[in-house]
Amino acid sequence: MLLLTIHTESTPRAAAARRTIVVDTNERRVNTESIEALATLGCLYKRNGQLVERIDFGGILGVRVVPYARLRHLLSQAVEYVQHFTSVRTGAETKRGVHVPGWCARAVRARGEWPGIPPFPSTSERACR
Repeated sequence: MLLLTIHTESTPRAAAARRTIVVDTNERRVNTESIEALATLGCLYKRNGQLVERIDFGGILGVRVVPYARLRHLLSQAVEYVQHFTSVRTGAETKRGVHVPGWCARAVRARGEWPGIPPFPSTSERACR
């Protein structure tokens, strides 16, 4: 049986630097800010127009394209998404946390260019949690 392990390390700077992004109809802005936040994690790379990460196949180091669910996990680690809501009764505006928008994760993954995310090196010691 082959065991797949994603090397992890504590990333307190990522948790401390979690960025807040307001989700609204400006999808380009939301997507661009999400990519900027992902770049702060320091564990993703770009290779052949895809986002990739370093993995360990039972002692053999390799690279894999970041799966959609994993990208959503990493986005939630790097970003706090919020929306503004207005109360119908009082008219008061509040800000609430929301899940990673699916349209954002899909757009980030499909973009093909991710400023701030480096190309995959031949050897890498950085990995995501």
